[in-house]
Amino acid sequence: MTEVTSLNHAQAVTLALFAITTYDYLLNLSLEIDLVWGKKFTTMTFVFGMLRILGFLWAIAEILVSSGVSFPEQGYVMID
Repeated sequence: MTEVTSLNHAQAVTLALFAITTYDYLLNLSLEIDLVWGKKFTTMTFVFGMLRILGFLWAIAEILVSSGVSFPEQGYVMID
């Protein structure tokens, strides 16, 4: 298997896993709202929410990086 083929395969697998995870999130969203967000806000609710958000953001970043999107070396943009 060539390097290009394996890279395309890895990109396809990453995108497929993201699609499956997103589909699962959407299917269970109403249940999550009732069981987690409809209750009293606790530390575990906060941790659960952060893990959901950070996991989703990490997956998006992984797709962007594996697809070759380049990010500036500086983490900011200066506006004069």
